[in-house]
Amino acid sequence: MSGDVEGYNHVRKSVERENAILVTANAAGEGVMELLNEMKAKALEGTQTGLSAYS
Repeated sequence: MSGDVEGYNHVRKSVERENAILVTANAAGEGVMELLNEMKAKALEGTQTGLSAYS
């Protein structure tokens, strides 16, 4: 019985660790997505006619 409880605790800790990894990866992915959207906006701004390099 105590072996079962020890096994369940190990599984629980492993799942908690994996969840933390997924949360971190998700946050990193969102940050990359935001940067890519900013880069896209800057690229589109640069292709618009009538804008100077100083606007």
